[in-house]
Amino acid sequence: LNVDWERVVSLLNVFEDFYGKKKVLETKFGREVTVYEDDRAPWNNDEETAIHRQYMDPEDTVLNQILRRHPPSFVKELLEEISLSYRWSRALFDILEKLERDDDEWQTVDELLKEIQIMEDKRMRDIVVDISDQIQRNHEQTNWEAIEQQMTELEGKRSVAEEKKVLESIIELVEEGNVDWDAVERRLGKIKKTHAIEKAKHGSGGSSRLVLQHVGNSELSLAELREVFYIKHSWREETLLMISSRRKPPVPIVERMLKLGPKAISMVDCSLYDWIPLRYSLNYAALPAVTELLIPKEDDAAYFVNHLDHQERLKFGVQGTLEEMQKRRAKFFAFGVDVYGSNALHWTVVYDAPLETVKALVHYAGDFAAELREMGDRQGNYPYELAIRDGEGIDFIELLTPNSMDIETIEYDLVSSIATTNQKYKPSEEIYSTLAVAIAEKYPLQNLLIRRSCEAIPAMILMLDFYAAIFLIVSFRQSVEYYTSDGRDSDSSTPGWWYPLIIAVSFMLGRELFQVLGRPEFYFLVMWNYVELAIVGVVGAAAIIMQIEDIRDYNSLIVAASFFTWFNFIIFLRNTMLSFSIFVSGMQKIVAGLIPFVVISGLILMGFAEMFWAQSWLTGACGQNGSNDDEDQKFCNYWDSLLTMYAFFVGGIDVRDESVENANKWGDFTIIACLFGFIVAIVLLNVVIAIVSDLWDGVSSAGEKVYWENRLAFFHDLLVYERSLVKEDKDGVPRRTFLGYFLFMIEELVRTADNLLERFILKPLWVRADLWGYFDNIVDRMFSKEYGGFRWQLNYDWNVAKSANNGRKMTILVVKTVSLVVAFSIILAVWFLLGLVSAGLLWSKAIRRLFLGRHTEISDD
Repeated sequence: LNVDWERVVSLLNVFEDFYGKKKVLETKFGREVTVYEDDRAPWNNDEETAIHRQYMDPEDTVLNQILRRHPPSFVKELLEEISLSYRWSRALFDILEKLERDDDEWQTVDELLKEIQIMEDKRMRDIVVDISDQIQRNHEQTNWEAIEQQMTELEGKRSVAEEKKVLESIIELVEEGNVDWDAVERRLGKIKKTHAIEKAKHGSGGSSRLVLQHVGNSELSLAELREVFYIKHSWREETLLMISSRRKPPVPIVERMLKLGPKAISMVDCSLYDWIPLRYSLNYAALPAVTELLIPKEDDAAYFVNHLDHQERLKFGVQGTLEEMQKRRAKFFAFGVDVYGSNALHWTVVYDAPLETVKALVHYAGDFAAELREMGDRQGNYPYELAIRDGEGIDFIELLTPNSMDIETIEYDLVSSIATTNQKYKPSEEIYSTLAVAIAEKYPLQNLLIRRSCEAIPAMILMLDFYAAIFLIVSFRQSVEYYTSDGRDSDSSTPGWWYPLIIAVSFMLGRELFQVLGRPEFYFLVMWNYVELAIVGVVGAAAIIMQIEDIRDYNSLIVAASFFTWFNFIIFLRNTMLSFSIFVSGMQKIVAGLIPFVVISGLILMGFAEMFWAQSWLTGACGQNGSNDDEDQKFCNYWDSLLTMYAFFVGGIDVRDESVENANKWGDFTIIACLFGFIVAIVLLNVVIAIVSDLWDGVSSAGEKVYWENRLAFFHDLLVYERSLVKEDKDGVPRRTFLGYFLFMIEELVRTADNLLERFILKPLWVRADLWGYFDNIVDRMFSKEYGGFRWQLNYDWNVAKSANNGRKMTILVVKTVSLVVAFSIILAVWFLLGLVSAGLLWSKAIRRLFLGRHTEISDD
């Protein structure tokens, strides 16, 4: 801040020659960088912001120091005159800065990069030729072809380490002796000065002098070409690769930049963010292929790793060899925590990275991925927990799951968190779709939901939904019949069936409101919720019209409401019974799949309708103004002709039909009719059969997914009801409300009645009172096949009595069995009726499971 830019310019102008000014800008100073934890984060309440990490940056140039201090335009213009690298870099940066995300106008950037690539290729060829000339001048036996071949490999290398290996291999080809090492070094210095050159020179006794020459305004040296991609612009200290990563770049652009400036993949921006290009690509949703290109490999991060020795916070451990520690530090540099305490796997969730990106990160992280999964952010959230809350799919969560956990356990806890009060996780509703697939495949997850369905409140809501669907149909029909009767006085009182209709509509409206309260952000994203709102709205409007107007003036509304009352019952079956869910989902899929067929069929019908219509007029079969000579003639009006075609389409053409016979008198209708029959009866009929058969193949799995997804949504909404049963007192202790206490007493009453019936009715009539199995209720005791159950006990005692030829005992068994079955049947029938009257509240859990839970639970394997 407050830089005296006039003084800066005057100091640069001290050097009269161009070379001196350029050398000043390229001078590097060691820079101490301190990165602080983000002080905007809610978890940071300290007065002093904690240090995230500290390191030395030896690559910081005078030019970069100037650029990050907001130089005025006249300073930038001077820098462009001095540094060709900056001139090219700024031109590209200005273009990239104006590009919007998802902008397709990358052509200009690509053209400039290609021009730089051409210059680099030319400089590479010049270097190869010059090296060959210098060495050949002193060594006639040198293998020039091998040298040139290896030098040209530099064009395709990405990392500094690989570059160094190629240069060292070149030196090995040169025999120590009378080689002009100054000339060789002068050229190789434009690429990378290596220890191999120093070693070779020392052995040959040559002298060292590094010479960098300015090559003119039209071309760049290799060092200048690379510097184009290493210059950091603005206060954010962005390289060209960083700003490109923020613009969702095409893959070829990134590939070209990495080829021209390989070191940019591991360069870090300003200390406020401390991001590398990989983080930018994740943050700004770059393509998975781009993100994979920007993952620093071990060699890419090597130049930076040495600076991590100065860190104060992050610990890498001291186990293993130096090489292993170096690799670990390189991995931590690429994937480790940022100023927010989040690692690369956290980023994939926060920025909604696609599954392919996560796979690439896990693959390149290797063994280090296990540690990344076990890292929590500053709020203690593991990557997989963030994925659960964000609603990612099961495949996504599985990639982020720590090795100490298994995905089956997480799935069970997820279902439990949705369906019960055990809120271990807080999953987003977006995960319901993928979780429903897992439930359809795994019996333990189904068991959990079945058990939950058989509890008092879920069963009561289910029964009330059933009553509302039945009463809606019956009460609406009776009300319409009453209000359309001719003998009804307009001033007569409201019929009794109108009140159940209003109650049913009000209950359904209340259910929708509770769903909105339970999941407001997702309710309006589900199509079926709009259908349910339409049912409530249309039937409710019809009920109100019945009271204030003559419903015979609103025929369309009443007819639509009649349809919706029955369609509501279909929705109830779809949401509560698996077999109906499969069927309705199949119908929905078929209707969607038949849309192209319906459109094409409609066009064919309209075409044939016009053919019959035109033929009728052209042959004189029709009178003036479209009137028919024969009242049975159906083709003289286009719309009548179209309706006739639809009737033929549905029922086929009857050649004995009087209208067809009359038409044949006036023209060649037979050919058109035969053509119509062939296309419709043979072609379209077989096409629709093939379409429906193909669509029906995947209906079962899709229907199961829909069913379990609806059950998850139902239990999610159920928590809203259950929260109303418990409230905290002034001390924060949860207490039952009056309704909650009432339901609790009902449960206790049912449990007590079950025990009394079992003790005083079933046990005296039991086959053998001394063998009394371990069961919680009389229903399980009567239906179970396990030890102590009714069937097991009867079979065992009967075989014993039969083998002993004990007729008396067999007679007693028959009498007891008949008495027990009769008594239990009466108890079950009475209990069933009591449950119907009380909306399932007076049913025991076993009876609810008998009627609502597939008779018996699916056993765990």
